[in-house]
Amino acid sequence: MEPEEKIHVLTQDLCKDLTSTLSRARSGCEANPSEWVEKRISGELGPSIGRYARYFSELGISSHGELTELFKTHYKSRNVREVYEDLQEVEEEWNQFMVHVDTKLTSAKSHVLQEGQHVPHSLQIQTIRSEELALKDLYGEKEYLHLILLRHFA
Repeated sequence: MEPEEKIHVLTQDLCKDLTSTLSRARSGCEANPSEWVEKRISGELGPSIGRYARYFSELGISSHGELTELFKTHYKSRNVREVYEDLQEVEEEWNQFMVHVDTKLTSAKSHVLQEGQHVPHSLQIQTIRSEELALKDLYGEKEYLHLILLRHFA
């Protein structure tokens, strides 16, 4: 199979899978967003990680940067250009869906911090063991505390 045809076929299949996954996710989320995120998001969206891994493997690449370079190299092919645009669209739809989920789950009392803003010492956080504790309990007498916050739906 010629490289352009391989890129076309594999990307077209990936786009179909992602579109189908996204459609199912939207339906499930609309019914009950909180329950969907809590119980179903990892089962519905998680397999797409493996799907991307297979796609990258079949193309002989290991990163999104390499994928971009592959598309650039073969962009002269109309079929490659079309599937590149299709992939861009479905990834943008995916991102928009995640923003939509965030919006549905964010309450009116939520506040998004901007760089340079301070967090109240009384802020309650949840540990990976589902324990609730106040931010002030983490740093004690220290003046500064560096946190790495992870967001994971599973």
